[in-house]
Amino acid sequence: MLTRLVLFLAIFSVVSLSLFTMRAEAAQNSLIRSEGAFFVVDSKVSGKEAAVRLDDELQSRGIPVFAVFDHAKNAQGVSLALPFTTVFVFGSPKVGTGLMQTNSAIALELPLRIAIWEDSAGKTFIGFPNMAKTAEGYGLSQHPALGKIQPLLEELALKAGARM
Repeated sequence: MLTRLVLFLAIFSVVSLSLFTMRAEAAQNSLIRSEGAFFVVDSKVSGKEAAVRLDDELQSRGIPVFAVFDHAKNAQGVSLALPFTTVFVFGSPKVGTGLMQTNSAIALELPLRIAIWEDSAGKTFIGFPNMAKTAEGYGLSQHPALGKIQPLLEELALKAGARM
């Protein structure tokens, strides 16, 4: 009888933990909105703060940042107004090279990018590509690197835009 109780409690614990994990993942995923070719996260912080957080997160993970484009600053340079709009270009040659070895044309989509922008009301958004759809166009939908890339983009966007 005691063995059955212990077995029941062990199974109950595993099932409860699994349900909790699935609920947490669903809650996290509900923060990410699909726009077809890309995903968007509604940021809880300003564009500037989200950009600082994204840069810090990339640095802490040792992911090289190849460029940061400040489109608002560039627009100002030609006497045009644009709310905060910045694009980070980053990636790991260890991951991207494998994709390009399979189909060199995917180089058009690499390195990875995350855009952070504010609308005219000051609301901040963080966008990143839907790499499954992107890779599909290059015949790479089954490439193992995609299992690392999409979750990374999601984590980075959520961390950059989260209220702390």
